[in-house]
Amino acid sequence: MKAGVSVLAVVCSMAAMAATDIAKMRWSRAFTYDKPDKTPVVFEGWSRSEKASASDYCLWLDVHYADGTKQWAVRSDFSAGTHGWEHVRDLWIPAKPVEKIEFFAFLRKGTGTAEFRDLKLERREPSAAEFFGSVRRTDRPFIDADEIEGFAYKNGHKVPRSVSVAGRSGPVSSLAPDAFRVWVADSMRRVTPLTFPGSNEVSTIDLELARGEAESAQIVVSTGERCEWTRGNLVCSPLKRRDGTPFRGKVVWQRVGYLARRPGYAPHPEGVADVERWFADPLLPAAPFRVRKGGSQGLWVTATADRAEKPGVYTGEISVLNGDQEVSRIPVNLQVRSFAQPTTFGMPTAFCVMDGFTRAQYPDRYEAMRRQSWDLMLDHRLNPDDISRTTPPPIADLLYARSRGMNRFNILNLVPPPKDPNARWVCYSSPEETETPAFYDYVKQTLTSYVAELRRHDLVKYAYLYGFDEREKRYYPGIDRLWKQLKADFPDVPLMTTAMMYRDMAEGKDYPCLETTDWYCPLSSVYRPELSAKLRAQGKQVWWYTCCGPHHPYANMASYEYPPIEGRLLGWMTHLYRADGLLFWHVNFWGRNQNLDPSDTFFPKWNTYSGLRMPGDGIFLYPTTEGIVPGIRLAQMRDAVEDYERLQLAAARVGPHAVDAVSRTLVTSMTEFTRDPAALRAARAKLARLIEGE
Repeated sequence: MKAGVSVLAVVCSMAAMAATDIAKMRWSRAFTYDKPDKTPVVFEGWSRSEKASASDYCLWLDVHYADGTKQWAVRSDFSAGTHGWEHVRDLWIPAKPVEKIEFFAFLRKGTGTAEFRDLKLERREPSAAEFFGSVRRTDRPFIDADEIEGFAYKNGHKVPRSVSVAGRSGPVSSLAPDAFRVWVADSMRRVTPLTFPGSNEVSTIDLELARGEAESAQIVVSTGERCEWTRGNLVCSPLKRRDGTPFRGKVVWQRVGYLARRPGYAPHPEGVADVERWFADPLLPAAPFRVRKGGSQGLWVTATADRAEKPGVYTGEISVLNGDQEVSRIPVNLQVRSFAQPTTFGMPTAFCVMDGFTRAQYPDRYEAMRRQSWDLMLDHRLNPDDISRTTPPPIADLLYARSRGMNRFNILNLVPPPKDPNARWVCYSSPEETETPAFYDYVKQTLTSYVAELRRHDLVKYAYLYGFDEREKRYYPGIDRLWKQLKADFPDVPLMTTAMMYRDMAEGKDYPCLETTDWYCPLSSVYRPELSAKLRAQGKQVWWYTCCGPHHPYANMASYEYPPIEGRLLGWMTHLYRADGLLFWHVNFWGRNQNLDPSDTFFPKWNTYSGLRMPGDGIFLYPTTEGIVPGIRLAQMRDAVEDYERLQLAAARVGPHAVDAVSRTLVTSMTEFTRDPAALRAARAKLARLIEGE
């Protein structure tokens, strides 16, 4: 085929393929060019799908250059989930003369079915007037318009371009144009600005909690197309038992904030439609709130029982105001159990709040913001840890954190001291830097007096050393030597690593030095109960972690796209599979000087991606102009820890097998589990009855 225009138009149906055959669900065609050149490539096609959830649901090019080199995976993605015919059209500009192009339509590495039609590939110079764009999203209710993101072609380059059009993409309010409705949603339910109430929504907050425990619910205000609130507010009455005993705990509320969303990243089959623009996550301080026309505004209500709370049912009301007018009352019923959450956290965690990012974000008030970030983590029963720290945490800070429940902390990341004292983050270094006598001398000198001080304050039992983040086998000999030296000098301080030793053992590999670590921490999808039990029998621990992986069908809370309940379920899974702790790499992975203005609840310019394909990964806390605020996913992890601790209390009372039977009503396997909040709440209530001996 000669260089120039190459057009292909086909209909390719894959709807009849079984989900188990999805690895084979693809169409392909190859084009070879007699005279290779750098002519741009325009490719496009249509697809419709049912329950598509796959790493590769896209049009895909593999390119062979005339010089023998190759470029794989030039792609344009379709939306996940179930949708009608969707069109994508993309442009690729070769860097070198192209000899051959393999053109694919894929639905693979996942589940679901799809059909493709009108697949087309052309080699030509686009006109400057052409628009390439496949992502159409609605800006409502922030702006009453739709936006199509894409680019144009100009002077041999792709130029970003977006087109705003009046439209009604996505959900439309189910309410009459001038009407509104106040309703209640479970805290584990995803509610977007375009989530509208169905006929079976509740209007009462009913929560069950132990003493010292917190639980949340969502109040949602939804409006019709011509109804807008400009000054909403909530007022909570005192809660009391029937005998007049007042609730000693606290009930607080926060405004839910919304971040701009780019569809196609880390899709989830139970996610929202790609046309919706907004992620719900930041929890902003209570303040008068706006509800835009034809939209929904979430309000996050959290009740925390005092440790001395008397058991019983406490009732009260939350008044919902629009301006000065009370428009709704939400009855509140809190059932307080007779048992209490432990003062010291029961679930070991390493959720990393990194001081370098806090310093870069708040250079003029670093110390105050650092303490605020620690307090927020402790409020959520998570250790304010940092696996990347290059200086040991101050003893005074550890004593404070211990008084508030801390149960683990990293002393030091085993890397050389950073050359830049203002570096935000040092993850790992090369073997050449860590396998020298000078490096060990530095580590020993840093630790000797510090560990002695930890021992004096009875803190060493909470301590560990971290190193060699996700490193592979060329690091193993150095890890082995360094660990043996550390063990000789600091025998009571274990080493934790996410290096790939555990994965290699799980795959049956027999490299030397695989079993020198004290605390292994594999990715949750790599975790194997049998191997973990074997290692524990040798006196070791096996934690697990999530980050930008694993993807669906595994549970993860790193992505905004994943159902909120998955984060909470990780507490149940950690207990059920006997993982010794849960690590999450980062909670304040912020861009510099990107503070939210909490005067509004919509943040269209916030960068939710940070170069990662798991949107929201590393961001569970948010910097604002007024201070640091938590997110909904952080609240889910607080609840995960408290559920884990409830599981521990029940196991101590009735034994682990009876408790595992309750967990199995929610979790069948690592990839099969409920996402129904009602099922989880029923399981929590069952645990409470077991603890109380009912």
